[in-house]
Amino acid sequence: MDKISDEIIMAYVDGELDKEQSDTVRKALKSDPHLQKKAALFQDTSSMLDGVYDAPLNEEVPERLLNTIKTYRIETPWEKISSFFRMLFPAPAIQHPLATALVAVLIIGAGLFSYLKSPLPTVTSDYPPLVRSEAFRNGMETIASGQIITIAEYKSQVIPLTTFQDKSQNFCRQFEVTTGSEDNQIFSQGIACRPLDGAWNTVAFNTPEHSSRQAAENSYELAGDARLVD
Repeated sequence: MDKISDEIIMAYVDGELDKEQSDTVRKALKSDPHLQKKAALFQDTSSMLDGVYDAPLNEEVPERLLNTIKTYRIETPWEKISSFFRMLFPAPAIQHPLATALVAVLIIGAGLFSYLKSPLPTVTSDYPPLVRSEAFRNGMETIASGQIITIAEYKSQVIPLTTFQDKSQNFCRQFEVTTGSEDNQIFSQGIACRPLDGAWNTVAFNTPEHSSRQAAENSYELAGDARLVD
């Protein structure tokens, strides 16, 4: 394994690598602060999915999924350190078997149910223009869960987290947005839905207070000789 790519790090966080590959990635993480930072970001995304996949796929936008968006917050540096070391010495990982297959379900389902025309949940126009952009909507339509949608116009990256279908046969996706420079990134989460013959519309969006890594670090006072993992 010559290069540790983002895909390999995500697979490591999700417990999808074999023992030999996991050992190689773990060794690289211990000696590379840049990889540590990437792994910590992917660990954030993975941890937000816990408890989501046992929900039925045919229901309204789940209340607990909306609550995930409403209560989303950035971890303090100490919480980040704890979760990072749990990742370096992991317990058996929880697999998330949906991901790529759900994009295929999205496309096939559109053909099977094209005769249905159901209303979407109420859409709020106060959300940032990023989620109304053509690049965002195209990404929601074509990119698999866990993959990165780069929206250069807004200096942002979007990662679809999970896909589901509500009772009205609208397809919906939970997503995370990272905006800004690497040392001062702003993190947000949202849910976008679309009718079978329409465009993706964001129905929930939240940027929590102290949503940047820098703000979170500034809000935490180091105790004694404690040092942050970069």
